[in-house]
Amino acid sequence: MELIPIISGLLTGLAVALAAYYVLNRRTARRRATAERIRRDFGSTADLPSILRFDRPGPVLMPLSKVARERLAAQLEQAGWRLRPEEFAALRLGATLVGGLLGILVAERLGLWGIQLLVGALPGGLMGWVLPGWYLARSRQRRLQKIEQQLPDALMAMAKSMRAGLGILQAVNYVAQETPPPLGTEFQNLLRDLQLGIEAEEAFATMARRVGSEDLNIAVTAIIIQRTIGGGLAEILTNVTNTIRERARLQGEIRALTARHRLQANLSALIPVAVALAFIALNPRLGDLLINTTEGRISMAVGIFFELLGIWLTRRLATIEV
Repeated sequence: MELIPIISGLLTGLAVALAAYYVLNRRTARRRATAERIRRDFGSTADLPSILRFDRPGPVLMPLSKVARERLAAQLEQAGWRLRPEEFAALRLGATLVGGLLGILVAERLGLWGIQLLVGALPGGLMGWVLPGWYLARSRQRRLQKIEQQLPDALMAMAKSMRAGLGILQAVNYVAQETPPPLGTEFQNLLRDLQLGIEAEEAFATMARRVGSEDLNIAVTAIIIQRTIGGGLAEILTNVTNTIRERARLQGEIRALTARHRLQANLSALIPVAVALAFIALNPRLGDLLINTTEGRISMAVGIFFELLGIWLTRRLATIEV
């Protein structure tokens, strides 16, 4: 009995089942969300923003622990993705299945058979599992960088509004209208929380946790301290804005100083690849040993792993916190 049709059929069936379940879950989400909101008890005003923004319950077939669900929900919100944690987990599982199927097909093309097909499915499945997480992290980083670029101007506009005699609610409303997304969207959510009657300290702290920006944490901490012990908020926001801009300037200088070392690390990582390609071009029999033998494939896999590990370590060492 051939294994390729059986394994391909199983993986394809699982992928189709996940897609059908996702469509069905999206169609019934509003009804389940309404029932959940009716059953939910309004324990504190801190729950009002999430309830009124229709925080939908997760499906049963994709169980996640409470800690994992909250962490993944925060990451999705920081990336600006309108997905629930269970939906992202289902998407990741589907990508793993598709990657495993592609790995099996590639292994079959290379002449592997039997249990070796399953070994060939591991890299494809691992790649399918890693790619959605990598893309999520990249989306979070891009959105965070854009927010931190917009933050100094938004804080300065808020300080000028308060110098003109506006209250904090009117100043937040002005910034929310004048600031483009994604920071403008966060200020709109903050304005909604304030209009619902939530304390300003709690609303700003919730915004800081939702965004996950160090610069915004500095500003929110200053605002909370001012509202606790008093003082001129406009002057405090101006000083915070200057601090944030100074941090951005230092980070730019650090990137410029470490650019040469990062380039050297990338070139060092390319040297083994270039040498291997040169040897294969000069003596194709070496390439046959590397690709068509078990020992060669193991050696190539180990070499690629250490190459990627070296690139990752170099980038981590070149990252300097300011």
